[in-house]
Amino acid sequence: MKTTDTNQRARLEGIILAAGRGTRFGAPGSTHIPKALLGGKEGRPLLCESIHNLAASECFGRFLVVTGHHRSMIDEVLRSMVMPVSLEAVHNPDYRDKGPLLSLRVAMARLTPGTPFCVFNGDTWYAPGFFACFKTRMPKADDVYLLVSTEKNPAADDIKIRLDHEKAVLEASKKIRNDAAGGISSGGLVIGSGAADYFRRQIEVLSDSPDTWNLPWHSLVQSYSCAGGRVRPLWVPRESWWEIDTLDDHRELFNSSGT
Repeated sequence: MKTTDTNQRARLEGIILAAGRGTRFGAPGSTHIPKALLGGKEGRPLLCESIHNLAASECFGRFLVVTGHHRSMIDEVLRSMVMPVSLEAVHNPDYRDKGPLLSLRVAMARLTPGTPFCVFNGDTWYAPGFFACFKTRMPKADDVYLLVSTEKNPAADDIKIRLDHEKAVLEASKKIRNDAAGGISSGGLVIGSGAADYFRRQIEVLSDSPDTWNLPWHSLVQSYSCAGGRVRPLWVPRESWWEIDTLDDHRELFNSSGT
């Protein structure tokens, strides 16, 4: 992981969750390569392209990539990258038995105190302009944003969102009915420094219990909303990101219009 000139304007830290086994992908030989290392739209591994494209927003000073499944393969790719920001691998040793909440807990322990941060899914391709909305607007201390897109016909695997009367996000879940959905999640969450303590405490509680440690990280959105917090939807173009759940999703990435 080679770092070039550090961007002095960057104030965010990014967590990229890339520890999972990709059990739903189902491609021949898919157990031998993490989804994050599948070929991206620009010819490099998916993970590399997304990190480069997010860093191009000039909002980030550091990325933490959480590894698990085939850790050594991801570590090798990260070591080969030349980045204008700091890039660090963080290992989740319990990735087989516990879900993304533990990966978040492991990464949050390495964050710089008092720094706002973002969470991204490692199996999602993010286009160069995906994070451009924050180039001129950094999150305030108590801000929490879920990056979402409009979608007329959400698929079964889409994380749908439910909005309240003030257009804040109440819930983000696959279980929301399409006729009640106000959009879909891109797999990007922005947490201001003042809200970080709540998320840290909640993640510690949930990741300690076998009843809840396999919950998706989107469950934190409803938890924060129920606790009186406000999660704002930040609308990004649907073509600026592409989630890879299945082999067909990966094929369709190359037919998508994202640039």
